Amino acid sequence: MSIVEIREYTLRPEVLPRYERWTRELVVPWLRSNFDVVGFYVECGIEPEVPGSASPPPDGQPPPSACLMIRWPSKEARDTEFRGKLATPEWRDIWAKHPCPDAYLEKRVRFMKVAD
Repeated sequence: MSIVEIREYTLRPEVLPRYERWTRELVVPWLRSNFDVVGFYVECGIEPEVPGSASPPPDGQPPPSACLMIRWPSKEARDTEFRGKLATPEWRDIWAKHPCPDAYLEKRVRFMKVAD
């Protein structure tokens, strides 16, 4: 079953300009050349709309600052390929240039299937 991996990152707000520049210049080009990236999205300053019975979210965290979506043929393929690519010297070099690696308040990874 093919899946989409949704990676949400919540970062301290003051680091977002540096984080966005790093992702745009280094991360996104590498991701696109190594994975089937659906998209990489960053906070744009528009307030989120969070309707529902648990609004605001019970965890108290601010909404995600960035979201990465990657398409995979299966969870097994993702586990093997993702780990392997993150162990490469190319990725380690990109990560070493991260302007704020300690600014993550939360990282969340979900997996979904296509509904149509």
